[in-house]
Amino acid sequence: MAPSKCTIAFLLVLAAVAAILRPSSAARVQLQAEEAAPQPPSSGSAAPAPPSPQPAECSTSLSGLAPCADFLTANATNFLAAPAAACCDGVRSLVKDAPVCLCHVMSGDLGEILPAPELRLRAVALPRACGVAVPFGTLRQCIRGPVPPMDAPAPPS
Repeated sequence: MAPSKCTIAFLLVLAAVAAILRPSSAARVQLQAEEAAPQPPSSGSAAPAPPSPQPAECSTSLSGLAPCADFLTANATNFLAAPAAACCDGVRSLVKDAPVCLCHVMSGDLGEILPAPELRLRAVALPRACGVAVPFGTLRQCIRGPVPPMDAPAPPS
């Protein structure tokens, strides 16, 4: 089955966002210099924290984006306005605790629970508008999967 126009458009937007989120060459040079710099001996084992486990469903995590409804929907009165502070707090929390659920925002699934149609371009721009960096691995997981469902599966009866 051929991919739909919507899927192709989504992948193009996702690729554009990934290109925007790539660090500049100056940032890469600085990062390489930091990696090459000698590190002081560590006192103890300061291993990085393991990634948070993937949630079973995303609706709970996405509920923190309720203040973003005005920014994300056609109900927005000022298309140049930045998202509300509470909205950006929700985005930060989502990226920190369940970043894979951001896939539902970018794919338009969040529109199912919003009071008006979701504007996909604003959804893709939301993290940047809030000054939140989306981990590149999250974008890759949005494309390759798996992504938890919006709602938990119904228990067998």
